Amino acid sequence: LRQVDYAAAAARFERAETLARDDGLVHAEFAALQFRAYLELTFRHVGEAQALLARLERHPARGHADGAMNYSVAQTMHAQLRGDVAGALAHAESGLRAVERVGAQYFTAVFPALFASALADAGQTDRARRIIATSRELSRGSYLETMESQLCLEEAYVSLVDGDAPSAHERLAHGLALAVADRRRTAYVHRIVTRKPVLLATALSAGIEVDHVRELIRRWRIAPPDHHVPGWPWPIEVRTLGSFEVRRDDAPIEFGRKAPRKTLALLKAIVARGGSAPESALIDTFW
Repeated sequence: LRQVDYAAAAARFERAETLARDDGLVHAEFAALQFRAYLELTFRHVGEAQALLARLERHPARGHADGAMNYSVAQTMHAQLRGDVAGALAHAESGLRAVERVGAQYFTAVFPALFASALADAGQTDRARRIIATSRELSRGSYLETMESQLCLEEAYVSLVDGDAPSAHERLAHGLALAVADRRRTAYVHRIVTRKPVLLATALSAGIEVDHVRELIRRWRIAPPDHHVPGWPWPIEVRTLGSFEVRRDDAPIEFGRKAPRKTLALLKAIVARGGSAPESALIDTFW
């Protein structure tokens, strides 16, 4: 999952689920299901995630505090991807209660911050900041300091919700600079940027760590926003002002010894008509 290899991660989680089920390991089976749900949610496959969440809801291990906590995280992510602010808040509250029941410092440091953006969306920005501050304090001096970049981005999102652009830019700049300086600190960044890609669009627009942000967008296959964002790394780009050029990942496509002239001519005709053209119009143009 962290290596952004969707196919490999999905196959391994499915294999883990099968092995756990065959051996009667209920909690291990639930863990495999929950991580598969995280995978689908991280790649914004809402329908696939919904099917897995339905299985998690019926699973006997969900009644355990650890199971309830992870289930709430997944449901919160799912609600956020669907734009369901009230639903995300309800699941976040359930998750926070489950964290209290578990009580272990690792979970108290890591999990509440995952609910901060849901709280912020519901207008509870001060509470979201307190939760992030607590996570930072609990992680200080341990290997969990690798969360710092994620925590800065969580704070940046809270500031955006509050309409405080300078603070959001400062938190983005600090968090992304940490990630660039030490790639270990990017370990948890995907937890916020895949749910709240507005952070990446904001960073690009403000000129913050542009190369790294473009890499994150490509790595996690973030869809572009509805509005124009300078420097957005389009997978395929067609340039029509001046010379006609087709670029893939910022580099001109090389066709080898013989360029496909008819295909390029067809593409030019479609572009000239605004990006789409009925088949009859193209037949009239070329035949």
